[in-house]
Amino acid sequence: EQAVRIAGVQSGQYQFAMDIPSDQYQVLAQDKKVQTFITSPNYQLYLILNEGNALKDIKARQAILVGLDMEELGALGIGDSNFWHLNACLFPPGSQWYDAEAGKGLYNSKDLEKAKALLAESDYDGTPVVILDQKDNPVYQQTATALQTQLEAIGFNVDLQLLDNATVVDKRSQKDAWDIHVNSFKAPDPDPQVYGAWMGTNKWIGNWDDAYSREMDDIFARMLTTVDQKERYQIVQEWYDKFYETVPYVKVVDYDGLYIAGQTLQNYANFTTPYFWNVWLQQ
Repeated sequence: EQAVRIAGVQSGQYQFAMDIPSDQYQVLAQDKKVQTFITSPNYQLYLILNEGNALKDIKARQAILVGLDMEELGALGIGDSNFWHLNACLFPPGSQWYDAEAGKGLYNSKDLEKAKALLAESDYDGTPVVILDQKDNPVYQQTATALQTQLEAIGFNVDLQLLDNATVVDKRSQKDAWDIHVNSFKAPDPDPQVYGAWMGTNKWIGNWDDAYSREMDDIFARMLTTVDQKERYQIVQEWYDKFYETVPYVKVVDYDGLYIAGQTLQNYANFTTPYFWNVWLQQ
């Protein structure tokens, strides 16, 4: 539990703790017993959509995309506004794969009327949309709760299920047991091809198998075999466009990580994935 991790570092029982809530930063930064480390960006927060169940229709997924208020989800899901950042692109600013035009006019558009119109045009029949998430992860739990309210405003019937992690993993493996799953990926992915394992025909848990998923497969196939940087960047831009057209996932925000260490930990180099090379404990 988070409180136990924090108290353990403060007491010296532990030397390092990860994923500390951002709302604890101001207090911990003043605590002489601990060191604080902020990694930015650390995660990308996503809504993983199940394309094999209630959200098969592309217009229903598009309704979710254009109707959501990402700033509200960031504020309620993560908290301190210094720890989360709006970013439509699937890579952070500064990356060679960053595109400021990705998702333009769609991401965080908060167009409730357009969302309602798209939902009305879809084949969505009022079946409850199941949001399945972990009750013991505050970011996921709080985002999912805020998401329920926003989806209901668009016109979806929502069934929010916050369960223990083992049950979530079991249920999300079942095609008909869920529709939306809040999750996050590490932000500094080394290459766009990494996403090829997560989106496309029957990739990861999405149950996506239609003409659109095969178009996505083709994009990743060309991305894999193209070595010219300029040509490859154009394929990546094509991928961004297809992502926002077909909505296999919904990008919410980038958010930072807060790690803490005891004062005895020396020479720690801050990075998104902690490593402990050339560190020592000073007694």
